[in-house]
Amino acid sequence: MSKALISSTSQTEKLLFRHGPDGYPLAHPADPETGIPYFSRVGQEVVPERLFSFDDLGRARGHESTSGAMFYKEDKKFIPHVLQPLKYLANFVPYRCVITPDLTMGSGMARWERVNNIRLARQAGIVWQHHGLNVVVNVRWCDAQDYDLVCTGIPQGSVIALSNYGLLGDPQLRDEFNLGVPEIIDRTMPKAILMHGKLDPWVNRQIAQKTEVVSYPPNSWKSNSKYGSESQLTFDFAS
Repeated sequence: MSKALISSTSQTEKLLFRHGPDGYPLAHPADPETGIPYFSRVGQEVVPERLFSFDDLGRARGHESTSGAMFYKEDKKFIPHVLQPLKYLANFVPYRCVITPDLTMGSGMARWERVNNIRLARQAGIVWQHHGLNVVVNVRWCDAQDYDLVCTGIPQGSVIALSNYGLLGDPQLRDEFNLGVPEIIDRTMPKAILMHGKLDPWVNRQIAQKTEVVSYPPNSWKSNSKYGSESQLTFDFAS
């Protein structure tokens, strides 16, 4: 997978994996086995008109209240936001929603490494949720053994986010993503999916009766467009 893996060897990271990132409320409810936190449900009112990358929010100026912030980049570019979410809280306050960081789920990672990456990314989201932000859970998996893990802590009927960033160049990873989408939908029953990228047509047809897919094709608007947006929405309505 092209995304860089987060190292978990330093003493600092070991402490973070046990206690959470800066500002994480230790009493927050979490899965007793994995420590993955439980989120509050967010409805379709948080669906943004456009998505902007966390490192390019200046392009959203004047449209923050109708936009969302996302983390679909290599881990190393946003890991400070994961480890110190309070430090960056103010950046996201004006936005309609923020999507939890997209930490890598790699095929070569042991289960405990996958659990740690899911937990740490979700804990950063809980810090932001605890301070009043609308937080949409990003769901990233590698293969079928991840389904239980990645669905942990997501309330039924909440809006979720998906992305095929980093997968399209690898046929096996793309197949695992396509096969996993219907499974994730069946387990979480989301009211809507914020899709960074585009679903394959057969996947879209399979889930069309179950949820609303809101697609944000990356780089769909040129830099000199009206909003200068990185990702513009399109709707695929469920019947």
